[in-house]
Amino acid sequence: MEKQFITINIDTSLLEETKISTEIKKQRGDLHNISHFHRPIANRSNAFWTGSVGEVATARYLRECNDSGYPIHTPDDPSEFEEADIVANGHYLDVKTRAARYGPHTHYWMFAERASAERDVDYFVFCWYNHINQSVTLLGFLERDVLLQVAHLFRKGELLDNEWVIPCESYGVRISELETIDILPTLLRENGRIREATKGGAVV
Repeated sequence: MEKQFITINIDTSLLEETKISTEIKKQRGDLHNISHFHRPIANRSNAFWTGSVGEVATARYLRECNDSGYPIHTPDDPSEFEEADIVANGHYLDVKTRAARYGPHTHYWMFAERASAERDVDYFVFCWYNHINQSVTLLGFLERDVLLQVAHLFRKGELLDNEWVIPCESYGVRISELETIDILPTLLRENGRIREATKGGAVV
């Protein structure tokens, strides 16, 4: 059975939100949100953009599915959201986005840096940014504990698919191993978490 994804086209509104998010990351030097697997790695501005567009698209999807009105925040103050890209009903979400000139396939690898997986995160959401047709595909998600169980730990310097050198210790999963993204809104709605009040988030 073919895996089902959610694809979001980048419209004017999403584009503007991504620009704002990217500028915030640049201003605060948000290095942990730079994907080491984005090419070219040296182009930090592109890496900031890739991270932001995945986060904004994920937040939009969760907002559209939020029929019960639970709070969804995106960070604009790193002191309040050090661990998360999105906070939804008390859950911390870390969004990992891979950029390419082509679309995703289920045998492709997605990554979470080991340092990210060791933070206080509840779920990892994985996205694919096609910068040719300007779309973001929500590939799926994994609970953090599940990620640590099923993922392969790649060491720095390992060669992946005879093409990529792994730049840092990272957990890798194939897209086929992810939970489908349409399950996530229900989990967030039915299993809210109580966390300390936040001050720096903007309700989206």
